[in-house]
Amino acid sequence: HYAPENAQGHSLIVLIHGTGAAHAGWYTKKGHPHFEGFLKFGQTHAETTDSVVDCISFGWSGNNTIEDRLVAAENLARFITAVSIRYGSITLIGHSHGSNVALAASQSIENPVDLILLATPMRKGNEEIDPREAAFSPGPRVASVYNIYSPVDLLQQLGSIRSGVRPADLIAMAHSIVASGSSRKMAHSTE
Repeated sequence: HYAPENAQGHSLIVLIHGTGAAHAGWYTKKGHPHFEGFLKFGQTHAETTDSVVDCISFGWSGNNTIEDRLVAAENLARFITAVSIRYGSITLIGHSHGSNVALAASQSIENPVDLILLATPMRKGNEEIDPREAAFSPGPRVASVYNIYSPVDLLQQLGSIRSGVRPADLIAMAHSIVASGSSRKMAHSTE
């Protein structure tokens, strides 16, 4: 919670962890460098927008399934809807599949939200897509999207493979990517 003197507005910033990070300290523990960076982001936002800023972490199972991400998105959307009357601006920061949780939640959030997506798993154009994954796109009330990624992030690329893939197949794909000397080209959008 940051409250500059003479603050005019009230903002909410929500951090959403990715797959396998439900019990990781980086998104909840004071003193951890990544969490301190999140808090510094909130403080800077408060100072530059002259608003009170609440920074919270949103936890979910972190399981690598579409179902778990969609359940998390429903819970996040319900939470945002319940508290949104207090806030003039809402920003969701998702890491990895936490970004997909934020994207799916944005489908049913009535208030405008900003999205910051960090290393979101992306699909190649020729991969078979589960129809439920249509939810992992910005909702109608999304004001802005910042998609931050690295084209050579192997985990980001491997995370784009549908759940249920055998570990041996993931290892083979990683070796193939590394052996090719470059990562596959992926389409990314900021709108």
